[in-house]
Amino acid sequence: MRYLFEAVLVGIYSVIIYLFISYIIPSYTLSLVIVGFIKHYLGYYLGIHTIYCKYGEKCLQIHENNTNYISNNNFIYVYSLLDGLLYILIGTILSTLFFWIRNYKIKYIIILFLLGFIVHILSEKYFIHNIFCSTNCKKYNYI
Repeated sequence: MRYLFEAVLVGIYSVIIYLFISYIIPSYTLSLVIVGFIKHYLGYYLGIHTIYCKYGEKCLQIHENNTNYISNNNFIYVYSLLDGLLYILIGTILSTLFFWIRNYKIKYIIILFLLGFIVHILSEKYFIHNIFCSTNCKKYNYI
């Protein structure tokens, strides 16, 4: 059940990124792609992926002792682009579902939170995080 807490954090993280770029990128569709891309790309450089390698629910299932694992993301651009594409696909669907909200800023904040939450849950349930943990969490050997 830890993945639900992780999904809430990813939703909040997505909203924060959206709030920063919404003043620069006026297009909602373009901002979806950029938020998805930046979420994953910035997550690697901020060390969020290493935290996930050590304590993420899927990574804990794959690796016996995660305290020695760090993120070594060789496919950062591929995963980031995949996140961007998932954000635009699911975000478009959510936009049509929330047609009744007239305040666009509130509507987009709700959608971005749900996007982060939903994409994380889907990644957990459909083994995307298994692939991530297997290919990008490398054992760090202390010298």
